[in-house]
Amino acid sequence: MERPLNNRFDADALAKMVRTKRGAQSLRNVEVETGVPKSTLSRIEKGQLVDYHNLCKVCDWLGLHVGHFFLIDDSASDDSITTQLRAAQDMSVETANAFEALFRAAYTEILAQIAEDERA
Repeated sequence: MERPLNNRFDADALAKMVRTKRGAQSLRNVEVETGVPKSTLSRIEKGQLVDYHNLCKVCDWLGLHVGHFFLIDDSASDDSITTQLRAAQDMSVETANAFEALFRAAYTEILAQIAEDERA
C-alpha cells in the first residue's frame, strides 16, 4: 500500500527550519523576502502541506533543494515500477521497458542532486 503524501514529505523538518531561519522576523518580512503569502508561511510553520510553487520559493530562501524534505522509502521494492508498468494492459513490453529505464534514470539523477545539494 502506498503511503499518503504527508508521510513521504517531512513537513515538520521544513517547519522547524523555517521557524529557525525566520527567528524574530515577522511573517510579513519573510513574505517580502520570499514572495510567499504570510498565511502560507504560517501553515508551513504549523507543519501543513502547501502547494509546490510556494514550497520551492521557501526552499530557495532556505538555500535547500525541495527534494531535501521528501522521504525516500528504502523498503519499497525496486520491482514496484516494473510491476505497475507490466500491469498496464494496453502497453507493450518494449514501451514498459522504456518507461522503466526513464523512471530509474530520473530517480537516480534526483538522488544525486539531493546528495550534491546536501554537500554544498
